[in-house]
Amino acid sequence: MVDMGTGLYSAVAILMAIAEREKSQQGQYLDMTLYDCAVSLMHPHIPNYLYSGEVPVATGNAHPNISPYDTFRTKTVDIFVGAGNNRAFAKMCVELGSQELITDARFANNIDRVTNRDDLKAEIESSLMKIDGSEIADRLANAGLAAGAIHDTAQVVDHAHTKHREMVIEDGWYKMTGTPIKLSRTPGSVRHKPPKFGEHTEEILREFDFADEEIEKLLSSHTILERRQS
Repeated sequence: MVDMGTGLYSAVAILMAIAEREKSQQGQYLDMTLYDCAVSLMHPHIPNYLYSGEVPVATGNAHPNISPYDTFRTKTVDIFVGAGNNRAFAKMCVELGSQELITDARFANNIDRVTNRDDLKAEIESSLMKIDGSEIADRLANAGLAAGAIHDTAQVVDHAHTKHREMVIEDGWYKMTGTPIKLSRTPGSVRHKPPKFGEHTEEILREFDFADEEIEKLLSSHTILERRQS
């Protein structure tokens, strides 16, 4: 995530520098590091520490500042549910048939739900364990909550919405995720496949005026390679 985040931050930095150059007519050096980007991604843990002085601990899938915002067991599959305010929490309770939780003093407001997150998770799962996970996840999503069944990688790849959003590309031997950036006028696409190992070796050498005899000697002596060595 730090590698990917640094790439995304760097792309934004380049765009910011280009936009600033339009005003100043000057370029500038961008100093981007993995460390800095890793620190910036530690949200909300660093702000929590700076304001409270308490060192955060691992919370698994649960959000440290919001509850319920976690994974839950059901009768069939695990699901994720996020209810970030009182209104969303009330909607969730209604869908689960647990309206009594809405007026429970332990869960009156988000701070109460965070303080009593273990009790709340037990209450929610006591209802969910009687219900099919995929069915209740769809109901919660239709009610406006952030909710969904938890899928493994194969299920994500095969999911109808993944296909609808063209997020998996297969072109012959090349298989990869699609682009999440959807531009209306200039949409992204695979124009060139990444080269296979040594695919352009001879072509590049000829561009530098190597004769066929020289290339053959380099290949036969294994000075250059056209395929990976075992």
